[in-house]
Amino acid sequence: DHAAYSIYIRYCGDPPELSLHDFLVRFERAVVFEALLRTHGSQKDTAAFLKLKKQTLNWKVKRQRILITKQIVKEPM
Repeated sequence: DHAAYSIYIRYCGDPPELSLHDFLVRFERAVVFEALLRTHGSQKDTAAFLKLKKQTLNWKVKRQRILITKQIVKEPM
């Protein structure tokens, strides 16, 4: 898809400075982080918003080391 390629090139440069894997990891983290912000840190609501199981979201949050309290305290990379 041309739009996805444009985002990748804009974010990573031409030639890309990040591998596709590193880009996807950072992109996924940013999406999860933004969804958590929109739902005020509610993992249940975030999972529903992202159409994930709550356990899958919880695993992603732990793997990506996103710290959640009443507010999100660690910003994306």
